[in-house]
Amino acid sequence: MPLPSPAQLLGVVLKLIVIGFSSLFMGFLLTPATWHRPKTPPTYVADVQSYRDAVPEVAPAVTPTPVVPRSLATLDVRIGPSAGYVVIGSLPRGAKLEVVGRDPTGDWLAIVFSSGSGFNGWVPGLQVTDAPDLNTLPLAPVTFLP
Repeated sequence: MPLPSPAQLLGVVLKLIVIGFSSLFMGFLLTPATWHRPKTPPTYVADVQSYRDAVPEVAPAVTPTPVVPRSLATLDVRIGPSAGYVVIGSLPRGAKLEVVGRDPTGDWLAIVFSSGSGFNGWVPGLQVTDAPDLNTLPLAPVTFLP
């Protein structure tokens, strides 16, 4: 079977182009949007009540409640981070704790004990619920009583 000549190919391509453009043009002319044009532009009246009904109400922002560390049991508060240090007081079960540091092992937590005294108390970390992440706590020094 012989191949068509370049002139024949060009004729076929031109016919396809003409047919494609004419059908596209005719489709544009025959669309309903071009048949009818409104004589006056539409007017819009603000209906406040329907607007209020259409706009969804925005939920109030939820403020997360801060997590407060608490003691899991009655705790002996010590002057240093081990059971070998002297007990300087005790805290009841469920007492709120202000954790300010940790020992190098992370086993003991330094807390503010006796506000304004200038020294920390130490409690076992396993006896504290909702304790802050140990990686965010600084190492706390042992403060001795005068």
